[in-house]
Amino acid sequence: MELLTNIDTAINNSGKGRVQVARELGISYNYLWRLLAGKSAMKAAMVAKLAAITNSTPNDLYGIRISSDEGRE
Repeated sequence: MELLTNIDTAINNSGKGRVQVARELGISYNYLWRLLAGKSAMKAAMVAKLAAITNSTPNDLYGIRISSDEGRE
């Protein structure tokens, strides 16, 4: 559910309404509502589109935090 909360926050922070976001995604408002309510499965491609529309990153939406030193030897 963190994903859905993060997406909702990103949409709110973008200043765009849900109708506008749905239009930019090429989906209906009702389908966007089902995605955000957890009624329909959220595919990775949709997360990537939402990230682009909200000036975020997929990692931000998934709640993944990577430090610059992580993964270095």
